[in-house]
Amino acid sequence: MKKTTLKFLPFFALPIGSAIFATSCYNQVENDNNADIKTKSYYFKNLSDEYTINDNYINTYTINNSETLYVSIEEMMKYLNGFVDYNVFNKKWNFFSKEPSYTYYWYNNMTKYTMTINWTKNTIKVNNLNYFDNVNYTQNTDYGRQLKYFNYDVQNKPGTNGSVTFDLGKYDFDILNYKKKILIPFPIFNTLFCNTNYYSLYFNGDTIFGIDRWLSDNMQGIERIKTGSLNNKIASEQYRKDTFNHLCFSLDYFYGLKDHKGIKSFIEYFNENIDIKQKILSSDKNTFSYAYAKLINSNFNELHSTMLSLSFYNDKNDRLRSFLQANPDVASSTKREEFNNISNFLERKRQQRFGVEKTPIVRFKNNMAIISFDSFETGSNEEVTRTNNYDYDTFYLFKYAMKQIIKKPEITKIVVDLSLNGGGNVGAMRKALGYLTDAIINTYQFNSLSKEYTEIGNKVDINLDGKYKFNESYSNYEWYVLTGLNTFSAANQFASIAKDMKIATLIGKKSGGGMCSIMPLVLNDGTTLIISSNNCAINKQKQYIEDGIEPKLNLEYKYFYDDDALLNLINN
Repeated sequence: MKKTTLKFLPFFALPIGSAIFATSCYNQVENDNNADIKTKSYYFKNLSDEYTINDNYINTYTINNSETLYVSIEEMMKYLNGFVDYNVFNKKWNFFSKEPSYTYYWYNNMTKYTMTINWTKNTIKVNNLNYFDNVNYTQNTDYGRQLKYFNYDVQNKPGTNGSVTFDLGKYDFDILNYKKKILIPFPIFNTLFCNTNYYSLYFNGDTIFGIDRWLSDNMQGIERIKTGSLNNKIASEQYRKDTFNHLCFSLDYFYGLKDHKGIKSFIEYFNENIDIKQKILSSDKNTFSYAYAKLINSNFNELHSTMLSLSFYNDKNDRLRSFLQANPDVASSTKREEFNNISNFLERKRQQRFGVEKTPIVRFKNNMAIISFDSFETGSNEEVTRTNNYDYDTFYLFKYAMKQIIKKPEITKIVVDLSLNGGGNVGAMRKALGYLTDAIINTYQFNSLSKEYTEIGNKVDINLDGKYKFNESYSNYEWYVLTGLNTFSAANQFASIAKDMKIATLIGKKSGGGMCSIMPLVLNDGTTLIISSNNCAINKQKQYIEDGIEPKLNLEYKYFYDDDALLNLINN
């Protein structure tokens, strides 16, 4: 289980052992010591306030004068200590193996997670994807606050065992054993160790930056990060090939909707979409940026995947918003346009009903209360201490709403308005469900890469006494959930769980779907994409919920904020 991240919730790990280095048999091992490898150090600056990582100089390696950087796995673990827990990593030389390899391993309690590097076959094999999850707890935000695990059950799909082999050779990447160091491409390291844990490394040609989550054009201080010697540089043909191959690697292994969309491999996909491939391979910044946008925004035609920032080969002042305005044909998709049309319609209806002010958190009509919020949020440790903590944290928003509701004894029915809720943090979603039921809240997930089904059972400490009792919820009320096309991602999962557990009645229109958690993907050239990841929400029957959840009671969009219509629907 994840020690931390926005995908799962923290789970304590018991580190065992200490770092072990290569054995004295190394000189007999096939190696790349005679390869044409040059070393250069770049300054590293951590910009995340969730992890304490010392500023340092990171060694990078170039092979045969290539522009693509390589890094040492061991050195990167040491440089990023504070984000990862470097002290629990171990390494051994597989002396009795038929092929030369190293295995890196660590323990979570009594569970051993391993990663075996075979540099002759250019493969990285992990016995479980949890190997990459040995990261420290976020310092300023406790995503597991008020949550306790009661069960965590993992089942492998028949014919699988949870292990995954990453074949770098398939994508024309080498793994090198150089002077007792295992070297892999910097973008591959970034994807496997950082992006999967919502941390991103960026190289602007002069400095390597570490950033919480990802870089976007509206980020404060982006000019500082964007400014570097790569600006307006023309990348080599080989560098563009490396960037294309890294994109294929990342999408093949981590794009959670690949099977759902019938894509066998992205190498084949791009061969069938040769125009996009040729544009990505181009050294012209506008051409390859256009291709990225067409692929992610248009061709994928789903709401989780999007483009967030341009490459470092663009000018430091170039911004994605302006680029998309100049190229409107790749700025959106049919699904996003439909989503936006309904969203705009509902926003106008809300303004007609409530004016320009924020929709009330809770409002009343006869025996009905309506709780409205548009994202599932977990506040920082400081934000939840504020008197208006309900503005930052969904758990406290529900607590605030219920405090108002219990003052009105005539209220018997509560509608949770998710009509414009685009999702957010899964932990916050689980905590909100705790207000509806005393039962253990079971969420279901499928990992499209490891083929594992996971059932997670949580209880929520509603009254904040730390005891997680079975009589703290407000299950004495009749609960309803108002959904529509804009009920997306974590909100879609909220609706699915409520329906599975029979703790609320769904009303309105079919929800908008979105079953995958998101994952940042930083390309070799610094372009930032967001993709639907391999972590997929499913229902109790192990069915995908990508296409949304049907309501039990239909309500037309024009009546979503008509309290008389809502009252009539749930009372009849």
